[in-house]
Amino acid sequence: MPRRGQGREHRPVPELITGLAAKVVDGEIRLPRFQRDFVWSRQQVLDLLDSIAQSYPIGSFLLWESADSARLASDRAIAGLPVQKVEDGAEVAYLLDGCQRLSTICGALYWQARGDADSFWNLAYNLETERFLHRHDLDDPPPSQVPLRLLAKPSDFFNRIKDLPGPLHARASALFDRFAGYEVAVVTLHATPYGEIGRIFERVNTRGTPLTTVELVRAATWTADFDLLDEIDALRAVLAGKHYGQIDRMLLLRSIAAAVGLGFSKESVEGLALSDHAAVRAAVTQTEAAARLAVDFLTTEIGTPTADALPYVNQLAVVIEIFRRVPRPTGAQFREIRSWFWSTALTGYFEGWNARKMAADLAAIGRFAQGARTLGVAAPAAGTGLWTAQQYRRDTARTKALALMLAAAGPRDLRTECGSMSAGPWHWPTSFSSTISSRRTGS
Repeated sequence: MPRRGQGREHRPVPELITGLAAKVVDGEIRLPRFQRDFVWSRQQVLDLLDSIAQSYPIGSFLLWESADSARLASDRAIAGLPVQKVEDGAEVAYLLDGCQRLSTICGALYWQARGDADSFWNLAYNLETERFLHRHDLDDPPPSQVPLRLLAKPSDFFNRIKDLPGPLHARASALFDRFAGYEVAVVTLHATPYGEIGRIFERVNTRGTPLTTVELVRAATWTADFDLLDEIDALRAVLAGKHYGQIDRMLLLRSIAAAVGLGFSKESVEGLALSDHAAVRAAVTQTEAAARLAVDFLTTEIGTPTADALPYVNQLAVVIEIFRRVPRPTGAQFREIRSWFWSTALTGYFEGWNARKMAADLAAIGRFAQGARTLGVAAPAAGTGLWTAQQYRRDTARTKALALMLAAAGPRDLRTECGSMSAGPWHWPTSFSSTISSRRTGS
């Protein structure tokens, strides 16, 4: 059986760098919202331009052509330059790899000399030293310096250099020819689903920051009045007031995907890109309310002061979904949720939380919300062997679980607690020993 993706050819095609820049300004190539802001230094800008002038390779570019129904939100400007609006139904390609490089070319060729004298794109080429430079004024440069923005206007460029001495004229003409004829390799992905875009980008973009699932879904769900990344960060800010602000965005996205009805897995999260936007918005609102309840439960009922104290951070995603489905648990349901927490924390259930477990957890939550007495999961029985299975380190799940367990005993101080433990057999704190026992007996 052929592997998924086999048979699709993604061959590099040579294309003029000036042509790519023109397509960006014309709106034919768009920069998705998941692309980062321009972060290059002024020296990096000069180095790239010098590479082109020297005919050095600058790397390939990766584009993604998508159907109109799979449009990504994109920026209306690049390098501070306005980008033309594309009509509905027009063919559009999204730049996945090469944002900093193509932004530099666009800025250098299409900058308008008005307003900002210290702009990154106030660039010129010194024909005497054969070096690129940043100018810091809006005055007309001396004849020996050619503004790079003229390279996009052949008539203006050659009109400027026509009176230069022979050697300088020759250098200016060579500069124009190098830029006008410089080709790069462009790979275009056709008919590639959302789920593969992130994986492809991560593998080819070894020199930059990997594209995250959060950023991809953000671009797919963005509208003028809704930014998924902003919504998630706003939720993190709310939880920060409860000392739970340092939560990975992907974890909250798992909870949002579960609230939409997709699940906790990465594939479910990627499915948000094609989900109804109204459903995603509603899920964000529900997740925020449930996250508040979940954190209150964990801090008061379990005693986890921060997210870092959780044995397994993915426990939070499940607890959020539990409280989304059951916002007002009964006393018996509270006991069962506590039992579930300690059982999964002490038995290593979340080590290797795979798609099968995720689906089983979601189904168990659904049954629990419909009146089932337990949050049954296939966790191994808790026993004393779990304490000898691995070394104690501060950042391990078992050590965190032990710390929470000891704290639940309400020690007066470390010496007093150790003394009581050394005096005779020590027992698990009452706050969770009953719940573990009831889970073991099924009562």
